[in-house]
Amino acid sequence: MHPEPTPAARLRKRVFVGFAGTITMGLVLGGWYVSSRILVAAKPPSITRLILPLPPSPPEPVPSRPAKQVKVSPRPGETYLQLAAMGPRAMDSYLEELAARGIHPLIGPGPSENIYRVLTGPYANHAELEKTQRSLEGQGIQTIVRTY
Repeated sequence: MHPEPTPAARLRKRVFVGFAGTITMGLVLGGWYVSSRILVAAKPPSITRLILPLPPSPPEPVPSRPAKQVKVSPRPGETYLQLAAMGPRAMDSYLEELAARGIHPLIGPGPSENIYRVLTGPYANHAELEKTQRSLEGQGIQTIVRTY
């Protein structure tokens, strides 16, 4: 009978078998790669001509005209949706952005001389106000209900 191998002997055998397997796999893959390169080198090079379409011409620039500003002086008891409160410079670009979305708000007085409120309304009933508010929020525009 053969004596039981020691743990160190088993480890050496396992390392040897793993090393031998790795070397064998490397030689197989290397041989496959070299033979495929020889076969490719034996073929004449093929020339492929790719014709790409010309890129589309840029659209004609549309002259931007400032969004129409309709000013309103709310009366006591009227209810509006406030979209923003801002100064005149920021308001022009914001109004253009809203106009591009098909929203044409009113401009109301703000809390100070150089701040204006961007409003929609006035709303006669709460259902109409809520419908408009949901529509605006669906477009990513947060609103505040403002009763004067």
